[in-house]
Amino acid sequence: MKLLALVLVVLVVPAAATAATTTLHLTEKQTFQHYVDKGAKGESPGDIRTFGGTVFQHDTKIGHDRIRCVVAASCDAQVWIPGGSLISKGFAANGPNFSAKITGGTGKYAHARGTVTVVGGPVTRYTVKLVG
Repeated sequence: MKLLALVLVVLVVPAAATAATTTLHLTEKQTFQHYVDKGAKGESPGDIRTFGGTVFQHDTKIGHDRIRCVVAASCDAQVWIPGGSLISKGFAANGPNFSAKITGGTGKYAHARGTVTVVGGPVTRYTVKLVG
């Protein structure tokens, strides 16, 4: 479950796509999780986990996120923040700490590119670096 919360964090990292490099420090608190057992009983390849939560910056709620992972495949995530959303597609969350690419967004983040670094724990922390 912590791994899933970490994935959420990856999506929840907003930043301005217009700056040369913009770094945001965000936290996420998971508020829901759904599991669909599509294969053999218990967790197995092809099963789907969807989860999400509330995203904070400096202890202020600024948005929410949703992550969808297919077991033994990849994850997609989206975080809605003021001005639009950030999207990360096709990443693997290998443990509670990982990095993923920002592959796009909506609104003022429509052409967002960069990375997000996720550190799991009681509160998931992520650092988003947007480029260009």
